[in-house]
Amino acid sequence: MTAVAHLLARIASDPRLAYYFDPLSQSMELLTAEYARQQGLDVEVFRRKYYSRLKFEAPPEATR
Repeated sequence: MTAVAHLLARIASDPRLAYYFDPLSQSMELLTAEYARQQGLDVEVFRRKYYSRLKFEAPPEATR
């Protein structure tokens, strides 16, 4: 598993981590583009499918 794949899997499995990776952020743009490139996938198709799986939860420290 590449570092990109590992990070995307962690973001998808942890809503508190996903909170820090907004789909419109440059980080997510770069991560998803690189993963799609590595896998030979269409970037926009991959992003739609991936983003639909994400759940976001503010960590306790973000709500203070």
